[in-house]
Amino acid sequence: MESFIKLIWEDILSVKPIGTRDNFFEIGGNSLKIIRTFKMINEKYPDLIKIADMFDYPTIKDQAYLILNHSQSKSEEETEFKVFEL
Repeated sequence: MESFIKLIWEDILSVKPIGTRDNFFEIGGNSLKIIRTFKMINEKYPDLIKIADMFDYPTIKDQAYLILNHSQSKSEEETEFKVFEL
C-alpha cells in the first residue's frame, strides 16, 4: 500500500525520493494536488478514504494505515452482514 501511494505522490509532486513519513504539504503539496492524489487512490480503493482524511493524515505511512484499516473493517462488516442474512 505504501509503495502504491508513494508512486502517486512522486508523480503528482514531481519529487523523488519521498519518504513514508514525509508530510505531503511540506514537500510541495497543496489542496489541488491532494484532490488529484485522492482521486487516484480512490480509483483503486474506492470508499476507503475520504478527502478530509488526506488533510488529517498527510504522510504515506498514515494514509496507507488508514486505507488498510478501513479495508479490513469493511471486509468484516460485509462478512457480518452475509452471516446475518442467513
